[in-house]
Amino acid sequence: MQICTNTKMYSSFNKNMGGFAEDALKALIASGMITESGVINAVKKNRTETILREKHSHKIWYAENAKCWRTFVPDDTKPKGRRKVERNTKEALEAYLCKYYEEQPSELTLKGIYAEWLEYKSELVKSQSIKKVKGNWKRFYENSEIIEMPLTDLDKLILEKWAHRMIKKWHMTKHTYGDFSAIINQMLDYATEKKYIKSNPFKEVKIIKSKKLYFKERKPDGEMIFFEDEQAIFEDHLWETYSQGRHKVQLFLPLAIVFDFYEGLRDCELAVLKWSDIDGDKLHVQRMVDSLTGEIVNRTKGGKPRSLPLHPEAIKVLTAIKQMRIKKGLPLDFVFCTNGSPISTYKAIEKYMPKYCKEVGLIERNIHTCRRTWISTLIDEGVNVHTVAEWAGHESVETTWKNYVYNRKREEVRNAEYINALTLKRNIEPLN
Repeated sequence: MQICTNTKMYSSFNKNMGGFAEDALKALIASGMITESGVINAVKKNRTETILREKHSHKIWYAENAKCWRTFVPDDTKPKGRRKVERNTKEALEAYLCKYYEEQPSELTLKGIYAEWLEYKSELVKSQSIKKVKGNWKRFYENSEIIEMPLTDLDKLILEKWAHRMIKKWHMTKHTYGDFSAIINQMLDYATEKKYIKSNPFKEVKIIKSKKLYFKERKPDGEMIFFEDEQAIFEDHLWETYSQGRHKVQLFLPLAIVFDFYEGLRDCELAVLKWSDIDGDKLHVQRMVDSLTGEIVNRTKGGKPRSLPLHPEAIKVLTAIKQMRIKKGLPLDFVFCTNGSPISTYKAIEKYMPKYCKEVGLIERNIHTCRRTWISTLIDEGVNVHTVAEWAGHESVETTWKNYVYNRKREEVRNAEYINALTLKRNIEPLN
């Protein structure tokens, strides 16, 4: 005999009790202490009371003039967002309400709409942006209680308190908070457009950024770029490494890094540079490795191709590579690749860059350090920042200034410049 297993509440309870609940009920019914119909009616009554208490917010009343029981249920098609329901008996009305609420779709949550929102967003932005969103979702949202709450329950106060807790928990800087808050803000915008909610409550959230957000300490210049003397030492080591033929597969790997000191390409662009991209004294950057898919795509991170001058040192690198390719009978396709797989060159650059640094006693750096060094050098030499941003493929000069410009002189040199700049140059005749 199955007792009341048609109700979710009983099934859950019975499962958690290892089937004991059903056995106990069978025993009680068999002894005559309770009846099966009595148990069913009690469960139904409890279920009705739970649904009405948790989901029905309108009053239920008896209309004396119409001799019936009445209430309202939500209806967005009506001017007041509700419609009247009436039945001859209270039991019949309550039965209708239970059926009405059980047939409503499950309440939507941020967790529930994440996949469809991400698919929608993927049509609008670059794969790099989607990769960043996925990382931030996993970091900030995946284990947060906010993604389990019904969208209709989210309001300004709930979201504001939650945002402040997250800021404190993660020590968010202005930049981090911007990445973090963009996700929920855009998701609730999407939910509004889809008519899941009436408006985006996060737009009302106020954060006193100057008081609540944390200050991000800037890393020392020496970790982000090569000092002037370091670059010379490092370049000499790379040329020596190449001349020794240490790499049998990635033969031109050391020269790829030397090249980047003078052209400032992203690693995803450097690895897939082709000889057809070289046009006299001009370099055309028009493809990259998509880090999300691992595929070569005909676009750049900035979204559009760019051109920049070829420095004589970069031309020296290209000449050396071309001579070796001809000597070894290698095809003139990808500049730095020798095994037909530029993706492996892309990975090898990141792998060996820190090792090369360590070999000459420098702190370990990645290939992006060459790019920051290149940009900082151009700025130091007075090249217009708008021109530098264009060559670098940055969408705005703000990106160039904030993230790529560092002082390439050591502290003792800076201190000497400081003293020299503020020392008055006196050549005054004494007064008679």
